[in-house]
Amino acid sequence: MNAYLLADLYHAWTGQAHPARPQPKKASRYADLRARLERQKARSASTPS
Repeated sequence: MNAYLLADLYHAWTGQAHPARPQPKKASRYADLRARLERQKARSASTPS
């Protein structure tokens, strides 16, 4: 929590993002969900109905 606060203060003072600011993990979560969906589509397309 403190890392975000200090990085946000740095951003407010300088107008630039702090180089060591932790990046949110949302992108990796969505990439994982998309990959799972693609695998699911591939499985359902390969099974005869």
